[in-house]
Amino acid sequence: RSLVAKHLPTITSESGANLYETISQVFMSHLGLAHIEPNQDFFQLGGSSLGMIRCIEEIEKHIKSRVPISLAMRHSTPESLATALKQYQESHVVETEPPILSDAIAKMDLPPVNTHPHSSRDIFLTGGTGLLGAYVIHELLQKPHQKIYCLVRASDNHAALERLKTNMTKHVLWKPEYEERIICLAGNLEEACFGLPADVYAEIVKNIAFVYHIAANVSWVLSYASLEAVNVVGTKNAIILANASGAQLAYVSSIGVQH
Repeated sequence: RSLVAKHLPTITSESGANLYETISQVFMSHLGLAHIEPNQDFFQLGGSSLGMIRCIEEIEKHIKSRVPISLAMRHSTPESLATALKQYQESHVVETEPPILSDAIAKMDLPPVNTHPHSSRDIFLTGGTGLLGAYVIHELLQKPHQKIYCLVRASDNHAALERLKTNMTKHVLWKPEYEERIICLAGNLEEACFGLPADVYAEIVKNIAFVYHIAANVSWVLSYASLEAVNVVGTKNAIILANASGAQLAYVSSIGVQH
């Protein structure tokens, strides 16, 4: 694909005039939406990195021009991608992000670790709707009695459960009896207390003995600014929860596990 892309002509002024509409139509078609706002983010609407690559290929067919992957990954709204592509047309340069200095990264103020004894051995887990998360949930549920609070990005708790069930079913891991031990919670990694109601968060703090933090946005092309909210703030919130509850924290990724 990249070899073909190098031989595509630059964007013409005619195609540039309709660039925003082309991107919007491609995004809507891929996501199955009837409408998309200029500043709505492809990934926040449910798109994936693989999906973006497919959209790039489709956009290139329409505009007869190369669309650099890193440009599309960093500018993932119709409006921002159209603007970035017009700039790329003029300069033929894809901007690079300057190195991140440690002094520029916000320091984390974390609560002290709570050492109270746990009345249960329940688990709080993020990232259950991913490939790795599905297998971790399946493995954890082989142990009796433990319940798993699963944080899922969704409109409500029912939708959260359906997302998780769909993911585990896709990997042939779902069993009907799992529903009795899984408590799905619609929330957001980036918000304080994961955006959960105060009483629900307090219940979790009281009941859990383990935190499995799996959710992350894994990308080699997105900027630090694009990844900070999910990967840095999300991890901070997982640490805060572990400290508040006295739970053991396991940070799980596709390349390793840290306790």
